[in-house]
Amino acid sequence: MSRVRKDNVLVPMHWRSNQCLEITECWCEVDQFLRPNLSALRGKIDSARTAKEIDQLSHTIRPIRPTGTDPIKLYTARVCPYAQRANIALKEAGVEYEAIEIDLQNKPDWYKNINPETKVPSINIRGKNIAESLVIIELVADLYPESGLLPADPIKRAEIRFFIEYYSKISSLSYKVLGALNDKQAVKAIYDDILKGFKRPHRDLPTPRSTSSS
Repeated sequence: MSRVRKDNVLVPMHWRSNQCLEITECWCEVDQFLRPNLSALRGKIDSARTAKEIDQLSHTIRPIRPTGTDPIKLYTARVCPYAQRANIALKEAGVEYEAIEIDLQNKPDWYKNINPETKVPSINIRGKNIAESLVIIELVADLYPESGLLPADPIKRAEIRFFIEYYSKISSLSYKVLGALNDKQAVKAIYDDILKGFKRPHRDLPTPRSTSSS
């Protein structure tokens, strides 16, 4: 699919209508708000990196660990943000796995044997099929505690769960835009809600440590 770059955000070319460019500008505002906070969590984020570069970078963070005789299989889809959560968790944990792409528009019949609901992501690990992205993330964190995906302290772990649940609800609002592309006021209202949602727990995000001496 051809894409056009708008303020460092890639947008599909068939979305180049006035409404969609306004949507993109709203996402740019979200991006400008989130970027400094994400930088505090994971260092500087370069949104211009290609998928290949990101993949290569992720494998240099930690050495790949052997996972036993049965390889881990992740059933995923590049277009699904929930599947990408599982991808990111496995890469951050440094786990060797096989990613199997599922065509969401033409799901194979055999996939029902992996996940009867045919949703992605699903994971096959130690001969067991597990579904739901958040369940998979916590499973990876528990299997590889040294990865630091989740803190050991129960209170801190609960705080992480809160942010995951909170932002999952906020980000899902973006899907409403697809049904309101012809209503400028509705689109603006949706993105106002998204921005408010992202900013509300801002005070609880970690801040960059000062390098100056006190």
